[in-house]
Amino acid sequence: MPNLPAQSSLSIVIMAFNEEDNLPVQVERTIAFLERHCAEWQVIIVNDGSADKTGDIADGYAESDPEHVCVVHFPQNRGMGAAIRYGYAAATCEWVTQLPADCQVDPEVFVRF
Repeated sequence: MPNLPAQSSLSIVIMAFNEEDNLPVQVERTIAFLERHCAEWQVIIVNDGSADKTGDIADGYAESDPEHVCVVHFPQNRGMGAAIRYGYAAATCEWVTQLPADCQVDPEVFVRF
């Protein structure tokens, strides 16, 4: 499997709405991918007004690794477009992309790009 260039700087926005069961799986996969492939990285979790524990789970990741993980909270659901826009606005790396929190897309797909 090819590696990204060693100097790669990548922010990945994870959009989440009521994904308390899936969010930990997607965040762990994403962090593992970024640690393997990128010199500099960031995960931005956008909690899009979730009514479950999604926000608390996201905050736990940000508290445990504030250098690499940040969270944007919406008090009510604003939709995927808003989640993507605000996530990209929070990005600090050279490259930015996105993943849904529902685990339908594995971060390994980014190696192909």
